[in-house]
Amino acid sequence: MSETPTYLCDVCQEKEALGAACSALGPVSFQYCGECAFDRREPEAMFEATLDLVGEDVALHVKVAKTIVDGKVLTWDEWLAARGDA
Repeated sequence: MSETPTYLCDVCQEKEALGAACSALGPVSFQYCGECAFDRREPEAMFEATLDLVGEDVALHVKVAKTIVDGKVLTWDEWLAARGDA
């Protein structure tokens, strides 16, 4: 009998994912651990895609989303400031 594979969270890349869920920022699914899912964290690539497609003026559901950069949890506005785009 084969073992069920385990996956790391696509956001933090540290904890075991609980399962896949749709991103709040677009029509794509990622593997989320409980902490990242509960805290509305998204992979940084989704922030980058949103910036490319929409620009800096985003809807509230994007502003309350978070991502992780170099181990630090950032909101949309904090992420923009860290990039120098704000």
